[in-house]
Amino acid sequence: MDWSGERYIPGVGGQIETEHLHRYAIARELCSGLDVLDIACGEGYGARLLAERARSVVGVDSAPDAIAHAAARYPRPNLQFRQGTCAAIPAAEASFDLVVSFETIEHHDQHEEMMAEFRRVLRPGGVLLISSPDKLRYADLPGHRNPYHVKELYADEFEALLRRYFREVRMFGQRVCFGSYVMPFRDDSRQAFLTMKGSPECVEAEKGMADPVYLVALAGNDQLPELACGIFDNTRALVESVVQMRLQQAREELQTQWRRRAFYRLGDAIDFRKGGNAPLFVTEGWAIPQDWGTWSVAERPGLKLRLTEPATGALRLSARLHPLVAPGHEHLSVQVFANGVIVGEWSFDEAGIAEAATTIPGDRMQGQVELTLEFLIHEPRSPKELGLSADAHKLGLLLIELRLHPA
Repeated sequence: MDWSGERYIPGVGGQIETEHLHRYAIARELCSGLDVLDIACGEGYGARLLAERARSVVGVDSAPDAIAHAAARYPRPNLQFRQGTCAAIPAAEASFDLVVSFETIEHHDQHEEMMAEFRRVLRPGGVLLISSPDKLRYADLPGHRNPYHVKELYADEFEALLRRYFREVRMFGQRVCFGSYVMPFRDDSRQAFLTMKGSPECVEAEKGMADPVYLVALAGNDQLPELACGIFDNTRALVESVVQMRLQQAREELQTQWRRRAFYRLGDAIDFRKGGNAPLFVTEGWAIPQDWGTWSVAERPGLKLRLTEPATGALRLSARLHPLVAPGHEHLSVQVFANGVIVGEWSFDEAGIAEAATTIPGDRMQGQVELTLEFLIHEPRSPKELGLSADAHKLGLLLIELRLHPA
């Protein structure tokens, strides 16, 4: 399934991954030997995690494509997927010991009907584990508006709703942050959980989780089980997410600077080495520049140039590059496209720095201010396929410099 931004899917890393996986990790500690309902199960990964511990799991979602995907991807004898909604759950009364509902309630406004359905399908002594963004800290304070959310709740509204349907309610908070945490080395209920923060001048402490972005609640009509509170350690993924965010911000800043300057002038060099001006242009399929240039990491890497003015005739594209031809193997062939039409082909029989050039006909540039160049690298091979070292780069082009001149 592709990520639309509405529901989390595996492979989308960073903070959202940590938030979602932590909730399911907590639910997984509760569900051993139980019959479980995962409402709004989406792609199905969470229901599959619960099925590793539960006696049985039913995943329900309103989207037919999500249900079809989940059923095909996660076949297990104790796991099934059904299409349905929170206000009309496809299950008999008293079917489940545990209902899991993560990031569901804010996507619709049938909250009373939802709670009535949860109470209907829960067995006596059954428990609801549910999460919801806190409207104050998720939306109001940061000024954030999620287009997929229909009705968000404040913390007191969320708790009041639960208490209308369940005698026992325990509230928890969740937020992702970088910092140091100290927890009891062994289980010790005498230790209070405090949030401590501040500066060398002043340190403050308050009971529980301070400023939670998400609320997690446990609700039922009998004595509630202990919830497995703790830390979900996903430091590596979070750091990678921050690095990628910083790189994207840097690219956007460079592109913004470029839009404020003159467009590409014919005859200027486009330098693909580290510290060169290539990041000012929109590129796709090239690695981060190194001292010697940038490697192709795709079959069809591209480059988009905005010219100072429309070309009046044919243009000559010249390149300084290093073809990556494996020793003892066939030559490397590269087709050059301008605005989607092939304008030339470069062939290389051996490695080493080379010069290549092709002419872009004037009729391909008629009235064009923006030029899109693509380089179709025929059968780029991985080092593993050719028996070379596994840490070598993908074989293709190493681009050093490009220039456009009037032909």
